[in-house]
Amino acid sequence: MTIANEDSRTGPYTGNSTTGSDGTSVFAYDFKALDEAHLVVTSKVVSTGVETVQTLTTHYTVSGVGVEGGGNVTMVATFHPLTTETLTISRSVPITQLTDLQNRGATQPSTLETAYDKSVQISQDLKEVQARTVKFAVSADLTSFDTSVPAPVASKAIAINAAGTAFELV
Repeated sequence: MTIANEDSRTGPYTGNSTTGSDGTSVFAYDFKALDEAHLVVTSKVVSTGVETVQTLTTHYTVSGVGVEGGGNVTMVATFHPLTTETLTISRSVPITQLTDLQNRGATQPSTLETAYDKSVQISQDLKEVQARTVKFAVSADLTSFDTSVPAPVASKAIAINAAGTAFELV
C-alpha cells in the first residue's frame, strides 16, 4: 500500500461539551497510522493556549490503524472536549528502524512495504513540525549571526540585538 495522503495532522476540532461527559466524542483523522501509539491527541484550552497531550486508553481509543484513509479517535466519556477547548490529532512515528532483512533470506513484499511506509511517515511528520517553525530566508547570511534562542523569561520578547548578531530578550 502506498502513502497517498501527505498530511500527518487533523484538526483542530472545536469541542462541544459543557461538562466533559456530553457532546461529540468521535474525531476523524485522515492519514495512515501503523500503530495506535503513533497518534498524538492534544487538547488545548483556547483562552490560555495551554496544551495537554492526552493518554491512549485513559482519555481516548483509536480505530482505523493501518487503514490508508485513517480512522477515528473516540474520547472516553468523561474526557469529551469542552466548548472552550480544541482537539488536534497528529502522528509521531518513532525514528527507529526495526526491519531486519537477512542475507539470502526470504523477504515478503509486505515487510518491505511497511518499512517504506514508516520511512515516508517519519518524513511527513518532520515536514509537518518544520512547517510550524520560524525560518530564515534561504538567502540570509548567517555566518556572523548566532541563531540560538535565549531561554524563555516571563514578560520578555525575543528580538535581534542592536549589532544584528544574535537574539536577545527585551
